[in-house]
Amino acid sequence: MKATRGLHLLLASAGLAIASGAAAQEAPAPTDTDAAQGGIEDIVVTARRTSEAAQTIPIAITAFGAQQLADANVEGIADIAKQTPNFFVQTSSADPTGVLLTIRGQSQQDSILTIESPIGVYVDGVNYIRSSNLETALFDTERVEVLRGPQGTLFGKNTTGGAINITTRQPDLSGVGGYVQASGATHDRYDVGAVFNLPVVTDKLGLRLVGRWTDYGALGVNGLGNGIGGREQVAFRANTLFTPNDRVTWAISADYTRTRGDGPVSKLAFVSPFPSPAPGTPNPAPALIDIAIGQGILNPALLADPVANGAAIGAALAQAQALFAGLVDRRGFYDNDATGLQGVYARTYGVSSNLAVELTPDLSFRSISGARWLKRWLDVDLDASPFPLLEASLASRAKNLSQEFQFSGHVGQSLDWIVGAYVNEETGRDFSRATALGTINPTNPNITDGFVKNSSWAVFGQFNYDVTDTIRFTGGLRWTEESKQLRSFNRSSGGAVCNIPPALQLGGTCQALFKDGFSDYSYLASVDWTPQSGLLFYARTARSFKGGGQNLRGTGTADSFAAFAPEVVTDYEVGTKADLLDRRLRINAAIFQANYSDIQRTIVQAAPGGAIVSLVTNAARARIRGGELEVTAIPVEGLTLSGSVGVNDAKYLDFTDVTGDRSGEPFQFPKYSYRLGATYTAPLDFGDLRLSVDWTWRSRTQLVGSAIYRDSLTQPAYGLLGARASLDIDSIHSQVAVFATNLTNRRYAVSAVQFDNSLGFNSLYAGEPRVIGVQLTTKFGGE
Repeated sequence: MKATRGLHLLLASAGLAIASGAAAQEAPAPTDTDAAQGGIEDIVVTARRTSEAAQTIPIAITAFGAQQLADANVEGIADIAKQTPNFFVQTSSADPTGVLLTIRGQSQQDSILTIESPIGVYVDGVNYIRSSNLETALFDTERVEVLRGPQGTLFGKNTTGGAINITTRQPDLSGVGGYVQASGATHDRYDVGAVFNLPVVTDKLGLRLVGRWTDYGALGVNGLGNGIGGREQVAFRANTLFTPNDRVTWAISADYTRTRGDGPVSKLAFVSPFPSPAPGTPNPAPALIDIAIGQGILNPALLADPVANGAAIGAALAQAQALFAGLVDRRGFYDNDATGLQGVYARTYGVSSNLAVELTPDLSFRSISGARWLKRWLDVDLDASPFPLLEASLASRAKNLSQEFQFSGHVGQSLDWIVGAYVNEETGRDFSRATALGTINPTNPNITDGFVKNSSWAVFGQFNYDVTDTIRFTGGLRWTEESKQLRSFNRSSGGAVCNIPPALQLGGTCQALFKDGFSDYSYLASVDWTPQSGLLFYARTARSFKGGGQNLRGTGTADSFAAFAPEVVTDYEVGTKADLLDRRLRINAAIFQANYSDIQRTIVQAAPGGAIVSLVTNAARARIRGGELEVTAIPVEGLTLSGSVGVNDAKYLDFTDVTGDRSGEPFQFPKYSYRLGATYTAPLDFGDLRLSVDWTWRSRTQLVGSAIYRDSLTQPAYGLLGARASLDIDSIHSQVAVFATNLTNRRYAVSAVQFDNSLGFNSLYAGEPRVIGVQLTTKFGGE
């Protein structure tokens, strides 16, 4: 509550400062030349499906242009999150080529096909249902927009937490051009990219081709001496733009990305003591029994009479615990003792079409079509040790088809409107083969095999109405119908034992069919007041939901296959956006509260027979309060200072499931975060010198809220320092840059997995080390 009251005072103080500055002067209206004249650049965004200046819309949005992305050394979505208040990213243990996204406390729990993300990712208007291999979209990018809060009434898929809107660079129809970019960095990192722009028909038809190859060397070695943490990626994209006349614009895109890697750097973080004093933990931990027998410390015959042989069994398990716990922090931070298979492969590709037609001066039509394919596999040693405690191979493939139609227009000077329809169908297969307790578990391997079909359709509408010259009202409504279907073939003992209860089996065969439907509404209502140019106050409320689904990893009992319900968020927000002092000072602030119900959360349990299963359940209620403050200033010509603060205070109001009362469980994101940055540009006789430095900080973070021994999976507060220096050499149309990330070489964890309530250990995944490199970019033609 103290942090929330402080945020209210901060916003009130900012509002007084804004009002005082506004009274002293009349800020000029934003123009495209503001940046050139010394003012802060106003990025044009499409957050509301039309082109608008980011400072004029009543949405908490952080927008990045191409130059800002370069200054911050952005390579992936995680780098965007570091620059954005209340936006956090974790690496998925089930897919290291993908990411689990969290905005304002709305988080994705897993990357399997039966679970959706509360954060929508859109590339050139098309929704990417699965956030894998997103690096391709961030090369040769025009801008990235991060929208915070529910965005359900305009964007193609329901989003309870927010949306990431990525716009790639489209062809320049006026001339041939392009560039070649190459870099080399520490840890054997190499990157080569090329862009070629070709106007096939001047001012009518153009093509922009993008290709990129990256090779990141291993960060460490595993117990076999093989590298871990490295990857190689090949990516291509082709953007076509057709403008036969002033009323028609048709953009067609195709992309392909393939990633091969060693898998992420996993670390054994914790081993349960013996005996474990914590409620909810097994005594003894099954992992200790497996190690003791596998290493010849314990004669399995003694387990036939645990009472008579209690002393001998206890001594053996204590010895096994010391052996296992001795592996924690035994090796370098980027090394582990894993001897199981580790590796990852992901291939994504797709095509999209974005057709815009101006039917009349007051009526426009848009059709957005997308088809995407995903194939991935992963071998992972989850215990990161030389013992066969938990090893898995996972594979999935998916096809996603989507279509959206929009009509938009104006009625007089006061009313703008948009209506549309959206349909999506995803089909695919998720397969995993897991070996748990490889020495003692007779049911190994445990197989999860599900064919998935997710379908949805929606109709939506939104309008903006100018009540007066300074007051505007926005209203939106969406209705969504969803169908989820899972055909399960789960089994164990290499397929010899069916893990589907007889009551659920189809015709006595080892398969079951689950079908569930969900429908709900989303809405938006906001009022904004612009007392003068460059000053905006707004209040908004929005409601949206994230679809439910089936438990892909169910096993043994009907309850484990039970469907989970959709989660619903109702959000309230007030904010302000202000450009002051001839656009040399920008202050954006917002405070919010989200009421969160039927929250989808994961539990990890030991199934009958020793298999480990991860199931999704619903928490009843939670509330999330917080706020954001973003400030940009140009105190002197050439110098830009920027900073942001995020507060995210989350609390369960009611959370009880089969494991007990979890209401006191922490959320998996930091409560506080901030960023400080500075960029200086100096014109020289032969080109421009540009210097950038960036510091991001996050408070203490519980990486897995459900962990019993939480301290073992808690990342202490930490900051990361990045820098970049670039020099343009106009005579050869080139730029040389030196860049660095994590300059202080801070060691930190980005995600974790918890097994202390089942097997008796926890593991975490290491973040990036310090990287220092040099980059050369050479342009040609009109680029």
